[in-house]
Amino acid sequence: MVYRYRLMNELIDPKFEKSHEWMQTFTGRAFWALEPKAEDIHIQDIAHGLSNICRYNGQCSSFYSVAEHSVLLYQILPPEFRFWGLMHDASEAYICDVPRPYKHALTNYKEIEERIMQVIAEKYGLPWPMPDEVKAVDTQIIINEKAALFKSEPAPWRIRGEPIPKLEIHCWPPSTAKAQFLNAFADCVTS
Repeated sequence: MVYRYRLMNELIDPKFEKSHEWMQTFTGRAFWALEPKAEDIHIQDIAHGLSNICRYNGQCSSFYSVAEHSVLLYQILPPEFRFWGLMHDASEAYICDVPRPYKHALTNYKEIEERIMQVIAEKYGLPWPMPDEVKAVDTQIIINEKAALFKSEPAPWRIRGEPIPKLEIHCWPPSTAKAQFLNAFADCVTS
């Protein structure tokens, strides 16, 4: 462990300030998660990232992407909330999907996630903050996802209520999830 830590320190330029750490996106751009800017947000990066991230930290029975989850919210919400439904997890394209039970325990994660979401909302003209109606459906859909993606319940889940009627989870491969996400996005920006 000490060796690995020393090796990592030798590979990182000591003049590189922590607040300026960045990641490279799918489209070849730099993104600074701690200092997000609207011009650094691109829908291709969001769609690609979310289509390759599996919900539930990959512990579900089949690959189920955050992009498919987002498209489902887009499809079931009333028209005035659809764009938010599609984009509600867009920050995860830049900082990953953390299982809901753990988010509160990660120091500053929620603040970083919220700041990125504010910039995404600004970029795409979404009203801030995210509407409660979107948050409610995002919670309710977990009942459907639990039934479709988990074989057993070793401990009770905290989510209660009824599943969303006639909701079908497909477990699309990443390429399909990305295409569906981009189609929904095009529909939102042209409507």
